[in-house]
Amino acid sequence: MKPEILHALRIWEWRIWVLLLYALPLHEATKNTLWALALVLTSFRAACETSRGRMDAAGFGVVVWVAAGLWATGFAIEPASSWKGLWDMTRAAGMFFLAARHGSAPSRREATVRHILLAAAAGSAIGLFHAAHALSGHEGRIERLALQIPSVGHHNQSGTWLAMAWMFALAGALHGRLVKPPALLAVSCLLVGLGLVATTSRTAIAVALMITLGTLWFARPRFWLRAGLLTLIPCVLLVMMASRPLRERLLFRGSFHNRTAIWSASSETFRERPWTGVGLNNFKNVMLETDDPMRFATVDHAHNLYVNSLVQGGWPGLAALVVMLGSGLGTIVRLRKNREPSVRLAVRAALGVWLVAVLNGCSNTSLHHELSMLFFVAIGLVASAASPRSKGKLDFATTTMHPSSLTS
Repeated sequence: MKPEILHALRIWEWRIWVLLLYALPLHEATKNTLWALALVLTSFRAACETSRGRMDAAGFGVVVWVAAGLWATGFAIEPASSWKGLWDMTRAAGMFFLAARHGSAPSRREATVRHILLAAAAGSAIGLFHAAHALSGHEGRIERLALQIPSVGHHNQSGTWLAMAWMFALAGALHGRLVKPPALLAVSCLLVGLGLVATTSRTAIAVALMITLGTLWFARPRFWLRAGLLTLIPCVLLVMMASRPLRERLLFRGSFHNRTAIWSASSETFRERPWTGVGLNNFKNVMLETDDPMRFATVDHAHNLYVNSLVQGGWPGLAALVVMLGSGLGTIVRLRKNREPSVRLAVRAALGVWLVAVLNGCSNTSLHHELSMLFFVAIGLVASAASPRSKGKLDFATTTMHPSSLTS
């Protein structure tokens, strides 16, 4: 294909990728359309290029994860629902390969992090507006008073998503010179932090807090950053506790009892289908087969990443999850000593996102829909640094690929 055509494809491919990052937390239909278009353009251009990348360990883990979803779909109780779940897994896997492709140049890796922060700040701001409106009138149930991001959903899912976004903000703060202008980073950190607390997702808040404090201890950032974060954390929590409706939501204990009932029913179902599972998006059938009073409640997932994988996909599903998480961590660890600034930025963000998924997965399904998409963006950015494209064989760090080309 002519070089000028590939040149134009690269420009439009980058623009669509940026728009996809903004649609991720904001609008479902737009997100799906942009994802499909981005995947088609990227696949077409990759097929036209003479240089080929290689599959990283993380990429192999993603393929195994999707294959396990296909296995579960073949034995699903309700195949139609399982095919919908397989689409969600495929969409998330596509985000990994798109991120690995688009992060091959340092300038684009940094720009991707910057646009993720802006998208998260926009989603958090919209959620804060709706939460403030609900608080002003004390409308509806207490769950409705918590922040929910438009295209992410339930406050626990929104909390997990914002906890992952907070890891990008934290990594950006540690490498402030890579995220410009500084005001953008400050506003994004503030909005994402406020949004995370306003979700009242206790596990997500606790995990994000632990990772932040651990980062401050081990990374030893500049004094002003350490002092700012240590001041911001208690101030935000005090503001949170000052709101009576949100304080009641934060201290509400009933949800833990509900989780134990769900996990008990899950263990019974797993014993009946240990190698095939019930199928993706079929978890609602689990509660219908138990005598627990919650059996008539609408429960779409297990509120536990590992139990959910075990029940929906059986032993193969859980094994594939472990392989995917392990291969992703392996890629992060392998590149941890890379001194290139944009790679260090991506590694710090990805490690934080990985920890959020693993730790928060103990009480929430932390790789559900949009959560898995953001997770694989983080892992894909790290995998991009291991690609031959990032070592000069295919240098995309040109003016046409820089975010400034969006305005050209």
